Parts: sequence; C-alpha cells; structure tokens
Amino acid sequence: MPRLKRMAFLLIPPPVLVAGFVILLLPAESMADRISFRDPIEGSKTINGNVLSETEDGTLIVEGQDGRQWRIASQEIERRDKSNNPVPLFGREELIAQLKREYGSGFNILETKNYIIVYSTSEQFAEDAGRLFERLKSVFENYIRRQAGFDPEQPKQPLIAVIFKSQDQYVKAMQPQMGVMARMTAGVYVPRTNRMYMFDNFGGRDAAWFSRATGATRKSAGEIAHLLAMDNISTVIHEGIHQVAFNVGFHDRNISNPVWLVEGIATVMEVPELDEKGKWVGIGQINWDRAESLKKQWSDIPEGFLRQLIQDDQFLRSPSTAELGYAEGWALTYYLIKSRKKEFMKFINDINSREVLVPYTSEERLADFRSAFGESPEQMEPDFRRFMEKTVFKKTRPAK
Repeated sequence: MPRLKRMAFLLIPPPVLVAGFVILLLPAESMADRISFRDPIEGSKTINGNVLSETEDGTLIVEGQDGRQWRIASQEIERRDKSNNPVPLFGREELIAQLKREYGSGFNILETKNYIIVYSTSEQFAEDAGRLFERLKSVFENYIRRQAGFDPEQPKQPLIAVIFKSQDQYVKAMQPQMGVMARMTAGVYVPRTNRMYMFDNFGGRDAAWFSRATGATRKSAGEIAHLLAMDNISTVIHEGIHQVAFNVGFHDRNISNPVWLVEGIATVMEVPELDEKGKWVGIGQINWDRAESLKKQWSDIPEGFLRQLIQDDQFLRSPSTAELGYAEGWALTYYLIKSRKKEFMKFINDINSREVLVPYTSEERLADFRSAFGESPEQMEPDFRRFMEKTVFKKTRPAK
C-alpha cells in the first residue's frame, strides 16, 4: 500500500449569509439565552449560551458554556428564552464532566496544563500528544511574539483534543461534519466546536497490513512505521497550531479567513523535526514534504496561479487540487514570513478586523492583498517564483 497521503485539515463552513444582511455586534457581556433549536448535524439541542451576534433575519451566533459556537438560523429556533445576565463558561471540571457524558465509556480523559485530551487510543500516545501540544503552544506563542511583535491572548478555557484509536473510528465520527473529506484527512480542527480531532496512524495496522504495505511500496516495515510516526507527529502539530492560533487571537473564529492563509500558517509550523531529547524544533524550517510536492509540479503551474490561490478557497477545498493547494499555501506563507514579515502581519490584522460572518469576496481579497503588500499577486509572483527556485528548490533535504 502507498504511504498514507496526510492532509491535515481545517473545517471552515462556507459563509451562510448573503451580502446586504447587517450584523448586529453585541457587547462582550451580552445577554444569555436558553435556546432550543434543531441543528442540521446533531439534531434537537437545547443550550444555555451568550449571543455574540445577530443578523437582521434572526440568525444567531451563540457561544455555549463549553466554548462551542452555534450558528442558528431563525427557522431552526424552536424556543428562545432571554436573560439579562450572561452565563459563565464552563471551568475544567465541568468540561470534563460534559466530555465524559458525550463520549462514553470507550474513551478516557487526560489533563495537561492547557489541554483536556479525550482519547480511545493508547495512554502512551495520548501522553506523547499532550506533551507535544504543550510544547507547540509555548513555541508558537513565543515565535509570533518574537518574529511578529504579536501579543497572544490566553485561551478562555482549556483546549480540547479528541484522539481516536483508528482511522475507521475517526471517519465514522467525523463523516457527519466532513462528508467524503473525512477519509482523506488525518486530522481536523473545527472552529465551530473549537476542538481538534485526529487518530493514531498505527491503530488497526496489524502484521498483515504491514506485509501488504511492504509489498506495494518496496519499503521495509521499519521504514513504513517511521512514515506513520512522522505523520502522527505532523498531524498533532498541524491541528494543534490551528487550535492555538484561533484561541490566542492570531485568527478569528467568526470571520471568513482565507483558507490558504490559515493552512499556510499550519503547514509552515508542522515540520516534524525533533531534537535529541524528543522536543519539537521544526518551527520556521523548510517543510520538505510540501516543498518536494510543489517542486514536482512547478514547471506545470501556470502564470497567474498566485491570483487564483488568493482570490478564493476553491483550490484548497476541492479534493482533486487540495494537495497542491496546501503546498502552494505553505510556499506563499513561508515566502511572506521570510521576506515580507511586516506587511504580512498587516495583512493578518486587516483580515481580523473584518465584520463577523460577512462573506469575503474575490475583489475584497485581492484589494486587501494589494493594500498590505503594495502590489497585486501578479506583480508579486515573479519575485515569489525566484525565491522558491533560489532559496528552497536548490537546497537538498537533509539525510536522516
């Protein structure tokens, strides 16, 4: 069998509002509502939450006490009882109690300083993931503070990770939210739930599977095991970076973020490089998996592709082009961090200042890009191509 194609993922639903609706931004200490509604994925729900915003047609964004955010269309609301007092978010113990009820006896709970990990995989895998989560949170915060002058906020609640014991269990759980993309991914961060989900690549891989894999790939069982282990590490880092970035103020959960940018940040950080003590040190290094994937197709990529990447999300959303789109997103983000850092941070700040839930049109995306960088994607593309060819493609991947 070929190496698993790892595509860690960010599940951002397309905008559900049409242009012209007015977003009524409510104050931070907004009213609490008890709302009974019918969710398209989870069915009938009743939640106590704080209304973060409301549109003229009655669509709500409500933050539940567990940190999940619900977009509730007016026609989905069955009952709404208002209160003058906001409801507090759950603390650690209340979150754990809810997660135990939600996931049941087949899952265990592991606590770390900043995380609650729900897992059905081995305790050892959960502990290893927990250490890496804590490491990447600290390193990412220090990196954006040092490199970009960005002062990270502290998450309002412990961050939640769900780790499944096998791909099959993960796909079954995630298919209602992701559809066919569940089978194509190794992990996902969902801004709506503010949780990351992933699985252990070794789960369900018995001796017979390794035998078939060695025959199909001409790699030894040890080499295949190493690839699976590196995929595990990359997925933990990738989804962990998504979650941290959306919880320290680097990204905003309720605006239309360009997918190339959000995935670009995660792919720049996901390099599974560990030091002799097993600590992650890959941040800021060349992502050789993405670089080599891009280099193979570089000569066939047409002029003007940068505009296509920036103006909409289709290249990264489509299963047929997503792998190349992720590589392009990594390359552009790596280039901007290395050579246009100040303008890059202006670009991120401009995006974060957008109104909640308002769709991000192609024209607006291109205009924001030109405003931040002082040139259009077409004008930037020649310098970007030279950077990749002279700074990245001429280098050789270090031997392991």
